[in-house]
Amino acid sequence: MTVDPVGIWRVSGEQPVVDDGGRAAANVPIFAFDGATVALRLRTVHQWQPRPPNDVFRLPARFADGELTYQAPNGAWVDLARFEDGRFVDVGSGRKRIYEPIAADDLDPPDRPLVLPQGPG
Repeated sequence: MTVDPVGIWRVSGEQPVVDDGGRAAANVPIFAFDGATVALRLRTVHQWQPRPPNDVFRLPARFADGELTYQAPNGAWVDLARFEDGRFVDVGSGRKRIYEPIAADDLDPPDRPLVLPQGPG
């Protein structure tokens, strides 16, 4: 069975890792990837920073060689997760976070804005 990386992904568990390559974890508990953008919740540090409703940003994404990255509002490209064995994983900060696909109907109410159509963050 082939699993498509497009969809809604939520952390289902994590495991400690000895070697995380010195990488910091993305610390994104849930995201939606539509093939061209990711929708995820980001915190804004300053009140004056532009932000969308519910702090859910829809940002340009790249998916190449199993790596999913997104372009943050500051323009930097950020590693989000790696697609392996039919699911996304994020290794960093001494742990491996494992994402599993979730149906839109199964989203908790605070996460429903991840799938609402909206303009760029």
